[in-house]
Amino acid sequence: MGGILRATGLLFFAYTGYSRIATLVEEVHNPSRTIPIATITALGTVVMLYLLVAMTTLAILVAPVVSKFASPLETTMTMLGSTLGVIIISAGALLTTFSEGLSDLLGVSRVAFAMGRETDLPRGLAKLGKGQNPWRSVLFVGTISILIAAFAPLTIVIAVSSFGILLYYSVTNLSALKLLFKQRMFPAWLAVAGLISCLGLAFALAPQEIGIGLAILLVGIVYRAFRLATLKRKKNDVF
Repeated sequence: MGGILRATGLLFFAYTGYSRIATLVEEVHNPSRTIPIATITALGTVVMLYLLVAMTTLAILVAPVVSKFASPLETTMTMLGSTLGVIIISAGALLTTFSEGLSDLLGVSRVAFAMGRETDLPRGLAKLGKGQNPWRSVLFVGTISILIAAFAPLTIVIAVSSFGILLYYSVTNLSALKLLFKQRMFPAWLAVAGLISCLGLAFALAPQEIGIGLAILLVGIVYRAFRLATLKRKKNDVF
């Protein structure tokens, strides 16, 4: 069970694409209707595809064999004697990885834009270009992504990213619990279940990965406290 929980937490980043829909809420018409439909459709499609791929792989390679290979889908195609299948799997992996990177850049840049608007990050990130595009926040997030991809080990980056994602999903569930009854689209118990699940998966990861994630979180808290204190001092100076 511990291995299943850790694997689920480690691979949670692969499910975050659907949350990009929510981060684009300010750019969507009729979001109260469109966002839930799009999220459920996207998540349902992904789960179905994952189950079909997993069932097909396990039907060809039994579970003990699957665990011995780093790329079980490629191994499955090789055992079937399909050279074209191996090429398709490799190309698909590259394309989906690139697509995930683009969706992350799109979504996280909007988060940075909103944080700049609320002064949690420098206000310059909240400025829009001629086409009403937050190009500064896109450039900011893109530069950080390039540096991480160039210098950080991929497995550690994925694990720490999953830890951070699970933590901010926990915050989302906490926020949902604060909503009034008339503001809710879903019952409160769903947010409670989400909060417990997110925290459980986050702290099921390896101690090193949790430690790095908490260290980054601490840096963010210290930065925000310092920035709020600076803004308060400037406000007092004005008055």
